Amino acid sequence: MARIRTVKPDFFRHEGLQDLERDNPGQHVMLTFAGLWTLCDKAGRFEWKPRTIKLDVLPFLDFDMETTLTLLERFSYVRRYEVDGKLYGVIPSFEEHQRINGKEAQEPAKYPEPVEFIEPQTEGSNVEATGKQSRSQEGKGREGKEEGKGNGGSRVAALAAPVASPNSETWDAYCQAYAQRYRVEPKRNATVNAQVAQVVKRLGAEEAPHVAAWYVLHNNAYYVSRGHSVAALLSDCEKLRTEWATGNRITATKARQLDKTQANGDVWGKLIAEAEEAERAN
Repeated sequence: MARIRTVKPDFFRHEGLQDLERDNPGQHVMLTFAGLWTLCDKAGRFEWKPRTIKLDVLPFLDFDMETTLTLLERFSYVRRYEVDGKLYGVIPSFEEHQRINGKEAQEPAKYPEPVEFIEPQTEGSNVEATGKQSRSQEGKGREGKEEGKGNGGSRVAALAAPVASPNSETWDAYCQAYAQRYRVEPKRNATVNAQVAQVVKRLGAEEAPHVAAWYVLHNNAYYVSRGHSVAALLSDCEKLRTEWATGNRITATKARQLDKTQANGDVWGKLIAEAEEAERAN
């Protein structure tokens, strides 16, 4: 049974979700995400049943709920897991959006806690080809067999080739450089998505991917100590853009050398000025 939930004003300014909404028109990503709150228990968990969810969330709009859930899962807005042969979902940021109180807060969570998450499908994967399609089905028999018929194939194709956005291009550039340096892909979640969107907004879609890749190769001690996080990229993105444009990386050591050079120049400049003034006085 759906529960009453609240919507904070900040939700309508969520850049990551709006990027996902824009890049996947007709999938109603934001409204579906908010609708899932009403189906969650107090821990942000819900039953992963796309057909049933569709009956409660936007039932009169023509779109494929499973595709929308997969999009949300791919970008870590929801995570999927299995307990005793049943599929469940959880919203990691649920507590950021909802405050549970009253009787519900005193009751135990309705759905089991996840032990291990199911890895989301990556872009370009084919649901029918994975051999795991039955895990996302709500039943067997006729309904399960019909999943691959009709327009199901076109839904998979559309999901496999989403429209590239400036945010995704910047993330891809950052991700490739990160994997090259650290031999592992960077962690991506809703917070990181929002930070990437801010980088693109501040630098522009054309330059942001280049600056992001340039940043990961930077040996500034601060960036290295932060593991070249997107948060550090965002905090210094204009500085990094200047360095990328001029081809000049400023490390802490180089900054000290420049400062020393400047200080020496100031001293010599002052001595020369005093000498010239003395000569004029004589």
